Amino acid sequence: MKRIKPIFATIIVFILSFSCISTVYALNETQATEVIIDIPYEFPITPDDEQWEEFDTKQDRLDICQIPDEILHSLSTKALLETVLQYPYLTDYYAFNDYKDAAETFMNDFNGFKELYAREDLTEVLLDAYQKVSVADDAEFIDSEEDSINDFFAVSNIEFLIGYDQLINDDYTAEEAERFDNLLEKKMKSRSESDLYSENSEIYLNFISKDNSSVPYASTTTTVKTPKGTKVTVSKTTSDLSSAEKDRINKRTDKLYPNATRIATATQKYNCHSYAWYQQSTNNPYWMNDPSAYWKDGSYKKFPDIRPREGFKAYYYNGNHSAIVYKIKVISGAQTFWYRSKWGTAGLYEHSLYDCPYSTGVRYYCKSAS
Repeated sequence: MKRIKPIFATIIVFILSFSCISTVYALNETQATEVIIDIPYEFPITPDDEQWEEFDTKQDRLDICQIPDEILHSLSTKALLETVLQYPYLTDYYAFNDYKDAAETFMNDFNGFKELYAREDLTEVLLDAYQKVSVADDAEFIDSEEDSINDFFAVSNIEFLIGYDQLINDDYTAEEAERFDNLLEKKMKSRSESDLYSENSEIYLNFISKDNSSVPYASTTTTVKTPKGTKVTVSKTTSDLSSAEKDRINKRTDKLYPNATRIATATQKYNCHSYAWYQQSTNNPYWMNDPSAYWKDGSYKKFPDIRPREGFKAYYYNGNHSAIVYKIKVISGAQTFWYRSKWGTAGLYEHSLYDCPYSTGVRYYCKSAS
């Protein structure tokens, strides 16, 4: 067999060596683009900052909350979950008639929420976080105003995320399901032993109820009638939010929407549809999930103009929300419309059209002539 000449062999060794170096360099360069960030993203402006009040609409604030793409896709799932748990509008699920609507709004409004539910290891990371978080006790509630607000919602926030995970992810393993059931039982026991919580804090159980409604799963149903006599199904609950829940929901929502004015406290008794279409009273005892019978039977007719009048009903068709056109002001020659609406289990507010928890897209209705 012929031997490779020394000079030729030297050339081959040099080429192979260079190839190996190039391969290592290419691998290192690829790894550099896949750096994992294991600390949560910090939002540049939060409700604790004075600048938060300077924005006119929720959309202005949402634009500030988006995570830059180069950071978003590099966050570990654990860091991303911690970021979502600090998302200013996460507790807005209290302002929706059902939690599925809230979650879908978050999917559209916040890129961090959408990215979180694209992660394959989300279920495991959620359960780890759920295991570590504790139900706030009376001492924690008193110790620190701001910390107590965050602690108060901590367990409910994760249960909301788990509820949505189970809704869209049907491949929970038997082990994951058993682990969650055991953890949920412990959290429910802790809540039942505290004076801070009502059954409204059982966020997960309400989420997985038949209609994903934020009204307590233990409520009863009855009917009310439209002006033309059509029956509309409503829910009634004998319980309500605890004083601690009302206090924390009021303070948190007031802070998120500094340009809106709360005129009545948070309550489980009635919601936006019931207030707008059935009875404009804070003593209203009914929760209504679907107000469409009021316009389908001709009791109210759609108003074609985008300039409504005082007393008209406003239906946010992308957010399943109803409001009343409460006041029209003329500022610098331009009309400004103010609305009054009940925000889910949160309070009754006066607000501008889009400085509220709900997505754009509004239809106006006026009462039909009898």
